[in-house]
Amino acid sequence: MSASSADPADLLVYRDRRRAEHYAALEATAVDDEEDVDTALKRLRTARHEVARRRRGDSKE
Repeated sequence: MSASSADPADLLVYRDRRRAEHYAALEATAVDDEEDVDTALKRLRTARHEVARRRRGDSKE
């Protein structure tokens, strides 16, 4: 399917879904100035692994 034949509604749905994913990633990787460094690193590592798992399409939750 070429880009010119794509349904505009599908593109809007895709854009909204990607935007929500990006905002979720930003929220997951935000670090509070008061947070312990080791705790922040562990949380960020977990978030990075979760993003990679989703990108691979694994269904474990």
